Amino acid sequence: MVLDASNQASTDIIVNIQTDGQPASGVAYTAEFTSMCIDAGRASISGTNVTNSGAILATYNAAPDCLGTDNVLVFLNGDNTLKASADIIVSDTNLAIGSYDNAGLFTDSIAASKSELDYNTEAEPSTDIRSVIAKVDDTGNFIEQLTGFESSIEFFSTCLDSGLATIDSTGNTESGELISTYRAQGCVGEDTIYARIGGTDTFASTTVNIAAKEGQELALGYFDDAGTFNAGVIGNTRDTALPLGVQTKLYLSIADAVTEAQVKGQPLTVEFTSQCGEQPGAATSPLSVDNASVNLGYIEVLYTAQSCGSLMEDLVRAELTGVEGFTAIAEATIELAELPANSLSAELPDPASIAPFWYSQADRKTESTLRVQLTDNQGNGVDGEIVSFSLDNPGAVDVALLEPVNGGETDDSGYAEVKIKSIEGFDNVVFRVIASYTDADGNLLQTYSAPIAVNSKLPFEERFSISTSNFAPDTQGKDGVQVQLTLLAADDQGNRIRGNTVVNFETDQGTIDPECVLDNEGRCTITWESLGIDSQNDAEKFATVRAYTQGRLSDGSTGEIDTQVPMLMSTSANIQVALDSNTIPVTGGAFCAEAWVEILNDGVRNSPPVGTTLTFEVSNGTLLPSTSNTFELGSSSALLATPYSFTGCTFVEPDPDRTEPMRLIVTATPPEGVPASDRADEL
Repeated sequence: MVLDASNQASTDIIVNIQTDGQPASGVAYTAEFTSMCIDAGRASISGTNVTNSGAILATYNAAPDCLGTDNVLVFLNGDNTLKASADIIVSDTNLAIGSYDNAGLFTDSIAASKSELDYNTEAEPSTDIRSVIAKVDDTGNFIEQLTGFESSIEFFSTCLDSGLATIDSTGNTESGELISTYRAQGCVGEDTIYARIGGTDTFASTTVNIAAKEGQELALGYFDDAGTFNAGVIGNTRDTALPLGVQTKLYLSIADAVTEAQVKGQPLTVEFTSQCGEQPGAATSPLSVDNASVNLGYIEVLYTAQSCGSLMEDLVRAELTGVEGFTAIAEATIELAELPANSLSAELPDPASIAPFWYSQADRKTESTLRVQLTDNQGNGVDGEIVSFSLDNPGAVDVALLEPVNGGETDDSGYAEVKIKSIEGFDNVVFRVIASYTDADGNLLQTYSAPIAVNSKLPFEERFSISTSNFAPDTQGKDGVQVQLTLLAADDQGNRIRGNTVVNFETDQGTIDPECVLDNEGRCTITWESLGIDSQNDAEKFATVRAYTQGRLSDGSTGEIDTQVPMLMSTSANIQVALDSNTIPVTGGAFCAEAWVEILNDGVRNSPPVGTTLTFEVSNGTLLPSTSNTFELGSSSALLATPYSFTGCTFVEPDPDRTEPMRLIVTATPPEGVPASDRADEL
């Protein structure tokens, strides 16, 4: 909370009381609130502290003489075993998290002492992470470093969450600056590390690249029901021939080639190809995706049989990429049946997220509806046929109740409908529904629904946010450039959504993972990848990634919520740099340089790619401070501005014993491409 002009701030505190997973209504409870500031009389609680409904709504009122983190505890009926707590941060100004750059200026990204880690030089490669909590004004400009009260910083990343890296830190600071040690313990590839001010949605990030130990080998394959790893083979849920339009699920795991243990947490990519999809005249691929990022060591794709010319089987190939030196291949042969007269397809479930069966509030549905359509080879609906439904279970038991409408019989448009209802014991789960139809010749038609989630909390529209690790990737004319994005979600009370919520993604340029499932910390990481980026106008200079899911709208109703983030499609080609003056006074002085690219070659300055460096060199003089010789462009939403230039400044102090004139050279070096330079000379 930030104190207003009247030195006041308040926030609601909600206490929910449950017995055996149900609201404890009908029983009287009295709550007692306590904290350091409350006990000192420097904060107060207003509102009721008595309930018969199982919920208490109170208000925490802050004061200017108790700034910092206040841990508020609540006890029920004087029983110190019935308690809960929450951290409340009170500040007299807005806060930001970041670090200091080489010139001592505050930036909105945390800093790593080393961004390149290598298992070939260290058993557990590590780097120091510097985080600074700062006071900023209403427009985000730095005021001063926050000091004087204890603040907490939370760290997370794909590898940290997967147990493949650790970070050694107290997580608390009174000086406003914290140095933590990130240590890779099995993580390979790119890992984006996020730091968040505890109790807030304010965070910053930095990215490290971790080189694998030479000689390490990974394998692609699948684990069968007995737990045996089948290297080089793609798993297939169907062992009979596929008629036209019929689907099957292909699945893969990544394992250590020696130990055959599943590998998790490594940001790798699997590329899929289909022999039928590459046939002349093939309009689409039978695969639902042609590439996908793998963070949890397991991936599924749907295969829909299509015409393959004279071929009666399709060869599907999967290749592992994403980390230099890693390669693995797996294949599956799909047998194709004679072209059937009918096909079966599924619409999107409505809604894709339902509440547990015990959830009684009117604004959340406890059932979803799935419609599938049976058509003939001319695309006409087939009436009066029976479609059966089953669950693609994540476990050994049914996790939801399926109730076909009219026994699963298709209507005159070929549609059959099933109601999917949540059942007791499965409050947080994700599954698919399989629709099946057997024609008169015994051909089995099947289709899989999109994932359906059962969860007790919905993401809140105003607390549903996507962020990118790179606002200006080097993508023009380049395919395969990857950018990690992170989706964060919380409910309307600020509690992180505890997993099993499906979030969908789309992008207007490049490719994106189509969906992800939130983990127990309310976030998931997906990968955007460049493909066919060749900007021809202002709109095409930016790629926008949109995330959407079923959630709670700001007016309290439920429906689709979304969030989006833009990225500048930058380039290393034809970078330009210019000093603000090309003459050096005899007494020296301050110099600034600007670097930029023209994406459309129209004279408009755009940001160079993230990772571009500005380097100053002086002869017969000294650069002050000594750290001002090199600047590196970090990721920030400021790079999206038009026009924009990457700026670095230094001060030239003359050498009193010089016999030659001073010369200052600045060089702008993009991640790839030819550097550019400019110079200034002493008159």
